[in-house]
Amino acid sequence: WSPFIICKGGKTAGCFRAKGRDMSDQGSATKVISDFEATLNKADTKVAEFEVQAKHPLLTLRNFLQNYNTAIPVFVLLLSIFVFGFTSGGRFFTANNLSIVFQQVTVIGIIAIAQTIIILTAGIDLSIGAIMVLSSIVMGKLAVHSGLPVPVAIMAGGFAGAAMGYLNGIFVTRLRLPPFIVTLGTLYIFSALKIWYSKSESIRATDTEKIAPNLIFMGWDVFKVVDKESLFSGATLKIGGVCFILLAILIWYMLNRTAWGRHVYAVGDNTESALLAGVQTDKMLRSVYTV
Repeated sequence: WSPFIICKGGKTAGCFRAKGRDMSDQGSATKVISDFEATLNKADTKVAEFEVQAKHPLLTLRNFLQNYNTAIPVFVLLLSIFVFGFTSGGRFFTANNLSIVFQQVTVIGIIAIAQTIIILTAGIDLSIGAIMVLSSIVMGKLAVHSGLPVPVAIMAGGFAGAAMGYLNGIFVTRLRLPPFIVTLGTLYIFSALKIWYSKSESIRATDTEKIAPNLIFMGWDVFKVVDKESLFSGATLKIGGVCFILLAILIWYMLNRTAWGRHVYAVGDNTESALLAGVQTDKMLRSVYTV
């Protein structure tokens, strides 16, 4: 048998040289201390250290866009606005001009909120513009030409819009037709109804202001800065803009904090899986198109 070394663990343990099968047969054991153990107490006891470097803003932005891909279009839009604003000599960023832009996008923004909910269900509504116009004509005709109170006219117009949206939902869920085909057909139907109901006549603004001035309450000012020396000179906020902001907050809350919103995402992700999970997909789609 050749000699071998038995080492026991531990910081102060030594190694014993033995020969043969049994160490008890040896008269005495010789302790061998290696150079590593001899200098172990003098070694640095610090753990690994890494130099912390400050993150570059561009690196932070890149990580954010990678984690939130849906924010990329918003970032591109904001970047385009800033580039255009600074290249136009700074006139774009005046309070008066920004107020006008916000007023112009209020109606489109409200329609976009409704369209967003439908898109989340993997659908599309091409008739939403015709529904909006026909609903507004119903309000105007009832308030100006028929003399009904403005609140009644507004409720009637809202009911007409909801009924047309519900009709789209019926076609999508009952007939199992693609939303693109359904809403493309109803777009022409509602456009024809608009021409028939209005008799190709417009409701004049002078008649509206004289007979039913409260019908245009969305255009009333919430506040307006008239001081020409102020930095915010010309800044104006309409009731329509406030309603747009409140509607966006409400829809965000419904989509992210309610069971209805979770069902919307579930139906848009996989209709069959949502149905197996207990979601009434047809009822959900009809409610979305109605809204």
